[in-house]
Amino acid sequence: MVQGYTQDSESRGLEFEVVGQVLPGWSVSINYSKNKTVRSNIASEYRTYLDAHKAYWKRFADYSLTQNPAAAGVERAPSSVNWRTPAEIAATGDFTVNTDSVNEALADAEQLFFDNPHVFEGRRFVGDPLHSVNLRTRYDFRQGTLKGLSVGAGTRLRFGRVAGARTDYTLPAGADYTDTWNGRTVDRIATVNAKDQAVYDLQLTYSLPILQRKVRWQIQLNIKNVLDQRELIVNNLHPATLTPLTYRYQDPRQFVLTNTVNF
Repeated sequence: MVQGYTQDSESRGLEFEVVGQVLPGWSVSINYSKNKTVRSNIASEYRTYLDAHKAYWKRFADYSLTQNPAAAGVERAPSSVNWRTPAEIAATGDFTVNTDSVNEALADAEQLFFDNPHVFEGRRFVGDPLHSVNLRTRYDFRQGTLKGLSVGAGTRLRFGRVAGARTDYTLPAGADYTDTWNGRTVDRIATVNAKDQAVYDLQLTYSLPILQRKVRWQIQLNIKNVLDQRELIVNNLHPATLTPLTYRYQDPRQFVLTNTVNF
């Protein structure tokens, strides 16, 4: 199993920010960043390990993965080539029906290597947005009964976030599923983006001078994710069916109240 692996990465991008006052008391800030981080040399040690030992493991291809130490001799798997049909493989990307032999475990190892490290070689990281935008605006009341009150709002936008990769491949007649990449010939690999994200925030601030203006008391209420968006965020997809495999929760609506005293 792939418990962890090394990889190289190279990031290229840009970032700019504009901050200013549109009108007296009304300030706006916009931050934009574009980041493209590409992975390479993924799991080279895992690939090397498989290739170095596979010929030896194949000598015991029909051995059962579980052995009874009390039984005489070696227990062999009922079927060491219990493969799915080509139609099932095309639909699910899964090659083995019941992994109970060394041979089938090798096929699963090749499938695991192909589905995760290999398909992302030279491609962006899963979970990384290509574009990020943070927009903030605030209005400070400077006179009248609302003097000292500030009202702000903002949004956090994420576009082009990678959720997985779609792989088109062919299996030559008589392909050995224990070969590298299960004997597949890769036709095309393309990354698949998740749904764009937009989260909105609010801010209320009231500042009041006290003790003959020697002390300034400020109370601020921040409401994050004001619309309380609870939609699950897809982390990654199955490489054949594009079915979501894992999710993460969007942070729910949060109220943060802060009191600050300056003197």
